[in-house]
Amino acid sequence: YQDIDGSPGGARLHMGYAGSTGEQLFTITTTSELIEAADNSFDLSEDQLAALLARQIYFNLPSSAQSSGELRAQILPEATAYFVSTLSGASQTEFVNTDAYGQAIVEYTNGVTTITGSFSGLDSDFNLNAAGGAHIYDGYAGSSGEIVQRLNVMLGDDSQSGTFASENNTFNLEEAGVTALFDRGQYISLVTTDQVNGAIRGQLLPYANAYFTTTLSGFSQLLPVETGASGALKAELRGNELTISGSFNNLSANATEDNTSLRIGDAGTLGADLVKLQPELSRDTRGGIYRPAQNTFTLSNTEVRDLRQDGQYVNIVSSNFPIGELRGQLLAEPNYAPEGETEVVIPTDGELLVADGDPTGMLSLKWDPSTDESD
Repeated sequence: YQDIDGSPGGARLHMGYAGSTGEQLFTITTTSELIEAADNSFDLSEDQLAALLARQIYFNLPSSAQSSGELRAQILPEATAYFVSTLSGASQTEFVNTDAYGQAIVEYTNGVTTITGSFSGLDSDFNLNAAGGAHIYDGYAGSSGEIVQRLNVMLGDDSQSGTFASENNTFNLEEAGVTALFDRGQYISLVTTDQVNGAIRGQLLPYANAYFTTTLSGFSQLLPVETGASGALKAELRGNELTISGSFNNLSANATEDNTSLRIGDAGTLGADLVKLQPELSRDTRGGIYRPAQNTFTLSNTEVRDLRQDGQYVNIVSSNFPIGELRGQLLAEPNYAPEGETEVVIPTDGELLVADGDPTGMLSLKWDPSTDESD
């Protein structure tokens, strides 16, 4: 391992599926950021061996910067490719405000996929009656698609958590499905009794150093735009290489192939273009998808720092809104809604406001930006 933010703590092996935490099994000996086999040989019990074969053991490295763990890796059989789905309410096409969380990992080799992982914290019971409640779908971030595969869930005692076990979730994948998987065109979604259209969702993305997400909205523009358009993007960071995928739809007017830019700037500010994204426009030119092959870029070290500090956003323009119809800040995945309630501090309830001056003049209102202490 290398380039961790803090001083390394004690590396360990733990019991637990992807998306969950579990008891410590063994302490890993590290020497100058190396893990030597000669220093790390262990005798496994029958239960531990079974857990290893079931993808139920993970490596965790805490640091002074991240005491619960800065690096984590699930121990998996060798495969041709791996994909990760980080499950949250923010990834649904219609945002679901929930603290529920999960993660699933897909192993792919020669047309066969194996899915393992877990989820917890659902706000209502997992809905097994909705054709099983958990599925892989076709569709890019920001869009909905058809069911590709039902996933088999081992439900927890609380009916609001569960696991995906490898022995129940190994499937053959047709050629079209393989193409969609590698193109970031598939996602996992879970249904509950209260959220019949999906409570948590995660796009299937190849392994990366970090993942970022954004929900595209007209209300995120500096001057909010009333529009029926929507969309979402996912970004994968590997070193200095950034790959973006996703979709938008229902713009109020036609788009062009150069209508999307990745910009440098914090939320609430107007920034300069960093790169132009290249959408593949729909037939009506009011929607489009971003394929990874056309939207992979190399960032400078400074630009990587800006990205990690929430300092980049995506802007989409149309002929009706040449400054921007949709906008979204790239934020670390998973992203959750702010905790607590919004409070108007000034004016106080019942206070009388008096506006003096020319009645034909422009009234200018100013307010402080909101903050999220849970960010």
